[in-house]
Amino acid sequence: MRNKNQILKILIDIIAPSLFLGGTLALSLAAPKSVIAFKSVLSFINKNYKGKREMRPSELKKIFMKMKREQLVDYKEFSNGDVEIKILKKGIKKVLINNFDKIQFKIPKKWNKKFYVIIFDIPNSYKKQRDLFVNKLKELNFYQLQKSVYVFLYPPQEIIDFLASILNIAPYIRILEASRIENEKEILSYFNVKI
Repeated sequence: MRNKNQILKILIDIIAPSLFLGGTLALSLAAPKSVIAFKSVLSFINKNYKGKREMRPSELKKIFMKMKREQLVDYKEFSNGDVEIKILKKGIKKVLINNFDKIQFKIPKKWNKKFYVIIFDIPNSYKKQRDLFVNKLKELNFYQLQKSVYVFLYPPQEIIDFLASILNIAPYIRILEASRIENEKEILSYFNVKI
């Protein structure tokens, strides 16, 4: 049987394709509600996520009920066979964390002559979240000034707020804006910016 994370990802693919996995920041954590035919969901799952055998309707219903108990989705079944599914904030966060490597951001092309310093002190109890956060900063080409200090040439507030919200680490991160910074030439060279 497929696990609930796979099913939740499928639901987001079906119900809310505009949510943005792989797109730019256009995510509303107030998830949409959608009424869809149960058979369509089951058919889509069996077609796109092939296993050793097809999933039975009773298995999918059990997964929906389990996800509802865990407050990942709100699920209601109608007598005509349709289901109403609302993907809840906790469910969207879970899918985004499971697909963290696919999250992309639109980065401005023009430098506004400001340096943005991201400082964080994320406790060891959040090690997994800290690792995801640091890896995403590196992937987005943030310049590492020190172990927990990164520099970016473009306003990072939206990116940092979004990542901190998903990972529940907002209290441990600060952003500073500076017009000058030590090692300025090295940082500008890193970003291929000529002055």
